[in-house]
Amino acid sequence: MKLLCKVLNERALRAWCAAEAKALGHGGVTAVHKATGVSRPKITNGIKELDSKEVVEVSQVRRKGGGRKKITANDDSLLSDLDKLIDPVTLGDPESLLRWSSKSIAKLTKELCGLGHSISERTVYRLLVAQKYSMKSNRKTNEGAKNNPDRDLQFKFADSTSKCSSG
Repeated sequence: MKLLCKVLNERALRAWCAAEAKALGHGGVTAVHKATGVSRPKITNGIKELDSKEVVEVSQVRRKGGGRKKITANDDSLLSDLDKLIDPVTLGDPESLLRWSSKSIAKLTKELCGLGHSISERTVYRLLVAQKYSMKSNRKTNEGAKNNPDRDLQFKFADSTSKCSSG
């Protein structure tokens, strides 16, 4: 069985187990389950697929729409909340495609969980990569000493005045 698992995808394994169970007749599902370790529901689903008239593409492993939905499909405000957390601490040239955040993945995950989102660090990482964020900061960036609490104030002031005068 372990040899077959290496070469068969989920659908092919389900179909093979179902065919064996059907060939054995009454009690076949239980016998195949005990012999292979494949779950009984998977075998019975395989039997239903074999008996159905529905034509499924050979490359298709699951029915259309099967599998877990993306977290952004279930959580409408996730991306906007992530953007709000990242925007003030985004580094890099705004004209360049390469950007990075000075906040760690762990810190962003903790803040998103604090906002009521159920999300893992790995998922935050994937979302940032999808938005073209680099997960490595630029080694040559010298952010200066962190002993002055008003260090960023001058830049925020300059940014706010330039927006007022240009509009």
